[in-house]
Amino acid sequence: MEPFKLKIPVPEASELKQPIIRLKPCYYQILVSLKAKTGLPLGNIVEQCIDYALSNMEDDDHACT
Repeated sequence: MEPFKLKIPVPEASELKQPIIRLKPCYYQILVSLKAKTGLPLGNIVEQCIDYALSNMEDDDHACT
């Protein structure tokens, strides 16, 4: 499996995002640390983590991209 690397996003005008997710405090602290290091928005970091996890699952039926 190749290592996970955060990418700088290219914003899409049609993206309307409103969902709220709940995280364990330890996950939130890790994300805040990544935000401070990269300058990326938390939502973008979460999306990239989810994309990576879904694309590396054994069952690819859940891929959204």
